[in-house]
Amino acid sequence: MPRSKRNADGLTEKEQRFAEEYVVDFSPGKAYVRAGFKAKNQNVGAASGNKLLKKPNILAVVERLKVKLTEKSGLDAALT
Repeated sequence: MPRSKRNADGLTEKEQRFAEEYVVDFSPGKAYVRAGFKAKNQNVGAASGNKLLKKPNILAVVERLKVKLTEKSGLDAALT
């Protein structure tokens, strides 16, 4: 089985999508499913999403996306 291609951040396409979806509503379970991962139920999706958030390369992308979102929205004082 071929390995998934990774981007410059070391993320697969689904992991990148997860990071992007996570910053929409900060719900790891919903982001996990919207990114295209399969989950038997909501609890499994939430647990799996939380596992992804513990990976340093995914967390780094999430943090970078949060900064972009903050700069774009101008709400930096409200989020700190």
